[in-house]
Amino acid sequence: MSNDTTFYSLRYNQLKILLILNSNSAMTNIKLEHWDRAVNNALRGMRTLKRLKKLMNDDEKYKEDFSVLKEKLEYRMLEARKH
Repeated sequence: MSNDTTFYSLRYNQLKILLILNSNSAMTNIKLEHWDRAVNNALRGMRTLKRLKKLMNDDEKYKEDFSVLKEKLEYRMLEARKH
């Protein structure tokens, strides 16, 4: 395994974990009615999605892997901004 492949794999996994953590944290903060924190976590998740899209060259795989998480983040951001 080359160093580039290993770096890509590690970076991909790291960003994917961060994305999931930010999404879950946003939902938790919505339930606790910490609106500012929820918006901040959703924004961090959206920035992580942008970094993942840059890292991946395949749009189809990106949509397949992250379309559901993107929808969840968008919903959570809207919920937090309502309040």
